[in-house]
This record gives sequence, C-alpha cells and structure tokens, in this order.
Amino acid sequence: MFGLFGNGIKKFRADVDLKLNNEYQIITDHDKNNWFPGLFKYIEVIDSAKESGMNEEEVAMHIAVIYYCGLLKHGHKEIAENLYQRIASIVKVRVSNHQISEECWKKHLRTIVTEGIKYGIR
Repeated sequence: MFGLFGNGIKKFRADVDLKLNNEYQIITDHDKNNWFPGLFKYIEVIDSAKESGMNEEEVAMHIAVIYYCGLLKHGHKEIAENLYQRIASIVKVRVSNHQISEECWKKHLRTIVTEGIKYGIR
C-alpha cells in the first residue's frame, strides 16, 4: 500500500497503518471504508505529521483523532464515541510509557473536547 518513495518513510507509513487498523480498529482502505480519506490524502497527513516531529504512535493517534472528528461531522456519533473510548484507552498506556508526549495528547484532547461539544457529545 505504501510503495511510494523511500528513506525509511515506507516503513513508518506501514507501521502507522498497522497501528490504526489493529489497535484503533480503523479500516484505512478507502475502498472498504469510504469514511476514511483516499490514499494520497492519507499519505500526505502521515508525512506532514512526521515532518512536524511526531513519532509513529503520535501520528497514529493524530489520524485517529482526525477520523473521530470526521465521524462526528457526518453524524456518526455512536461510532465516534466507540472510537474515542479506544483512543483514550490506547493513549493512557502510551503516555505512561512515554510513547506519546503529554503535550501532544493534551493538544489532541482539546480537539476531541471542542469537536464533541460542537456536535453535542461532550
């Protein structure tokens, strides 16, 4: 799926994709989940987040939060709430293990709360 370019970015993208599919339970194949963005947008988000200094765990969380917000925006509140529960559970462990920085989590949590209030679930 991520055969474009090199320099270790293919492995990074593949690792993020595995985390999203296996841990966050987000189907990242747009053909199987049309709520998820297409491949080129997905790659762009991964690369941009990596370039901003996020590690694999933080990028996976970042994309999960973006997906959560998209679900809310399109009225899929129950699915979004289930995803939020998975995000919170995963992040709790990752922050305590220093795999996700507290600062990064707080930034994303503010987004979750803001969007939740906006769409009536927080």
